[in-house]
Amino acid sequence: MGAITFLFLAALALRLIYLFQVQTNPAFYTLMLDCRSYDQWAMQIASGSWSFGRIFYQDPLYPYFLAVFYKVFGHDLVLVRTFQCVIGSINCVLIYLITREVYGKKAAWISGILSIFYGVFLYYDGMINKPFLGLFLIDSAILAFIYGVRKEGGGLCFLTGCFLGLAVMVRANILLLMPLFLCWIVLYSKGAKRLTLSISLLAGVALALSPSAIHNYMASGHFVLTTSQAGANFYIGNQSGNNTGTYVPPPFVRATPEFEETDFRAKAEFEMGKKLTAPEVSSYWMKETLNVIQAEPMRFLKNLWLKTRLFLNEHEVPDNHSYLFFKTYYSNLLKWNPLDFGIIGPLGLAGLLFALFRRGDTPFAKFLPLFFLFYLGSIVPFYIFSRYRLPAVPVAIMLSSFFLVTLAEYVKCGAHKKTTLAILTLVLAWLFVNSNIPKEDFSPRFANIANNYFQEQKFEKALTYYNKALKLAPKTAELYFFIGTVYNAMGLFKKAEGNLKKSIEINPNYSASYSGLAIVSMQLKKMDQAEAYFKMALKLRPYAPDYHNNLGMFYTLNGKFKEAGTAFKKALSLDPNFEPARQNLRRFPLK
Repeated sequence: MGAITFLFLAALALRLIYLFQVQTNPAFYTLMLDCRSYDQWAMQIASGSWSFGRIFYQDPLYPYFLAVFYKVFGHDLVLVRTFQCVIGSINCVLIYLITREVYGKKAAWISGILSIFYGVFLYYDGMINKPFLGLFLIDSAILAFIYGVRKEGGGLCFLTGCFLGLAVMVRANILLLMPLFLCWIVLYSKGAKRLTLSISLLAGVALALSPSAIHNYMASGHFVLTTSQAGANFYIGNQSGNNTGTYVPPPFVRATPEFEETDFRAKAEFEMGKKLTAPEVSSYWMKETLNVIQAEPMRFLKNLWLKTRLFLNEHEVPDNHSYLFFKTYYSNLLKWNPLDFGIIGPLGLAGLLFALFRRGDTPFAKFLPLFFLFYLGSIVPFYIFSRYRLPAVPVAIMLSSFFLVTLAEYVKCGAHKKTTLAILTLVLAWLFVNSNIPKEDFSPRFANIANNYFQEQKFEKALTYYNKALKLAPKTAELYFFIGTVYNAMGLFKKAEGNLKKSIEINPNYSASYSGLAIVSMQLKKMDQAEAYFKMALKLRPYAPDYHNNLGMFYTLNGKFKEAGTAFKKALSLDPNFEPARQNLRRFPLK
């Protein structure tokens, strides 16, 4: 059995074992947040809605990949996860091949074995989300680029560009790495070949990105390469209220895929006093962020360092899902597998330093550490998630393998000074990566599971998981709001009222709880209180069309048709596509 076959089969076996273990997670079949958003989007595409109808807000390639899969094989979440594991196993082979080309066979074997067992790869390969696809495309681009530059092949550089362009539609920050690829062609190609290879690379990128750019232009009349999310993401990572280095939604944003874009747009249009296009919304938040940075430059620099530390830290910063949560509760394979960034990070950093400064190696021995640094630089201006770091991990594995082989060579030839320096570098890198590890709060993970049960109208199970979350985070206003919402759906209005009031005690500015209290007060026939709560919710979020619509419903039920009409029209002025308000204007005899 050859090396490639062995690595592929071993990687696939481990990934299938992992899939079998995590089927007990409630979100395995009932998707949530981004996973659900991509799945629903893919189902719309598969049903014939190939155009999104507006500029993309989320990266578009993965839902189209899913849509094609669903069209061919049907909506089978187990099958698509299995296929993703096949792609992830191929990626382990790509890591092996890249390392073999750059650092030799010994390092390649180490890279292949490390990539097979690296727990975070297993975790993302089995998720209905885009990280696995980004890894595959980026590593394919690096391998094609190495061959293309070495052989001075225009076709291979064109293929590199295609892979990079597709990767941009999975992780938009990859576009910021283009200068590195172009500079490498200029530095290590000869004569007229520099121009040929550069044009080939750019042509590949342009071809891959053209469907997204054409779609956005046809949908809006504006030229946008991929998405209109950059301004919002820049603001999230640098707003005055975020000193964590990771995702903290602004107070006016509901942190779910279906609402985030709408809330950023509504707030921008409210502040500007006019309707804005998607590029204008992104531009508004870019300018707002730059204003924040200009007002607080030292805080910005301090947070850049914090985000760099987070990027290089052992901790996998959670997003919709949590690697540590799955490792703790759902997979013994992850639980007993020590191979994560706590090991790869220090080895990779040590390898990065030795690869950059050691003389006599091939040019691509320095390309990989520079890729890692460029990628780091493309992320830290925004904010850090585990899945945002992931595309740099294969390179960290390659650098880890290079370092281990280099250290073994120093020991074998008796180079005591070099051996000592290598070990000292590794120890310092280990301390850097494995110190100040954030303690993860699992309460959002339990709350997400509870949200899924609530959507399925499994209210008792939802309460069980909300209460698990509450035990871990008893001072969380959002959890009391969710519990109040469940009790309201169950018709237990007094319990709903008590929990919603508790939410406001913890956070007097939590507008959703005021809106919830208004609805519950109506059920309890406390109409004066209901009106006061509606108005308080609107005072906190005057740009929320659903709040204006709810107030209109309240006025309608109380026979105040003129006030109701004003409220419904206000909702539509904030969002002309807000269908509930439009239907209410048609439905009720407003005068």
